[in-house]
Amino acid sequence: LMPHFNLLSMNNLLKLILTSFILVLFITKSTAQDTLPAITESDYAKWQTLGSFSISDNGLWLSWNISLGEGDDTLYIKNASTDKIFKYPLSTGNIFSKDSKWTASRIGYREKQIEKMNEQKKHVKNKARLLNLESGVVRIFDNIESFSFTKDASHLIMSGYANDNKTKDIYLH
Repeated sequence: LMPHFNLLSMNNLLKLILTSFILVLFITKSTAQDTLPAITESDYAKWQTLGSFSISDNGLWLSWNISLGEGDDTLYIKNASTDKIFKYPLSTGNIFSKDSKWTASRIGYREKQIEKMNEQKKHVKNKARLLNLESGVVRIFDNIESFSFTKDASHLIMSGYANDNKTKDIYLH
């Protein structure tokens, strides 16, 4: 009987040690959680959200948008094999040409600028940016509502905003 009694005591001792260890972990974790600061409304402005993203057809270029809780959305265009990166605030809607040599994106306005234009009853008209990925040369086009590359990547087709006659201008670059 004595060896059986020692075995029971040993099991009880192991259970007691394990239970004590778990209890100490639980108390430590709950105490640490109580010391974390509460999230405030001003903290939301610091949050970032990953928006749209795309990859060029040759896989060498990536683009993505970062949206802030409060602040300007930013477009990033990065070469996947080098450190070359382009960063454009207030820009969205990036597209790559089929030959992966060009990219086009929309340039918008800050929220306060949009509010001011709306108060003045002005139409908010975005711009388009054409970027040569090899040279880094940029060309900006005003009053562009939409754009796309031709299939052979030789031209950028852009549509302006409707005028008073409800017609739109089409531009070819």
